[in-house]
Amino acid sequence: MTFFETPLFANIIYLVLVAGIWLAVLAVLQPGTGALELLVVIAFSIVGLSTLVLQFSYWALLIIFVGAVLFVIALRKEKPELWLALSALAFSAGSSLLFGIDDEGTAIHPFLAVTVTILTVGYFWLAIQAS
Repeated sequence: MTFFETPLFANIIYLVLVAGIWLAVLAVLQPGTGALELLVVIAFSIVGLSTLVLQFSYWALLIIFVGAVLFVIALRKEKPELWLALSALAFSAGSSLLFGIDDEGTAIHPFLAVTVTILTVGYFWLAIQAS
């Protein structure tokens, strides 16, 4: 078994995906020089290349897309709290279920997934309040 087939690699790629999502949210809320957008492209490129090694679920990718739609809805509403929370939960659920090592299930450690979900909800809340 190589490093690329271990749960550690999947957890690292999961964190890169979440960082890319956080950067994308920040780039949408605070557009600027293009540096954030470049970092988003780099992060998503790394995640995309990792799919050559890691198994991934198309339905989890669909959940991430639903999270993006919910985020756009949150930007359009006067009171975005509910939509924002749903968006953060969809992003977290989709990204934590996206990668698997084999047919046994997800490769992401549950403690990491729960911690990142809590941090993502807090980050989205702060990002919307600041915009």
